[in-house]
Amino acid sequence: MGLEFFQIVFGITLVIISGYALSLVIFKKGDIDFVERVVFIPILGLLVPSLILLFINLAMRIRIDPLVTYLTFILIIGVSLGYPVLIKKEKLYF
Repeated sequence: MGLEFFQIVFGITLVIISGYALSLVIFKKGDIDFVERVVFIPILGLLVPSLILLFINLAMRIRIDPLVTYLTFILIIGVSLGYPVLIKKEKLYF
């Protein structure tokens, strides 16, 4: 029971954080309002990692398991939070 609960909470948290980080990369802070960002968070948080995991499975022949899924989410969060700072030389405002 404890492990499944941890996986659910950790998974939902990763979806929300990755969706928010991707929405910050696509839309700047003032471009869309709060309601639109809340709509984009679950869409981006589920769509982008799913496409990346599909590519990993089909093109690279790597089995999808929880470790690969978690690493994919963490990689998406890191890249999307680091992109504005390192590439575009902008400050990232949460």
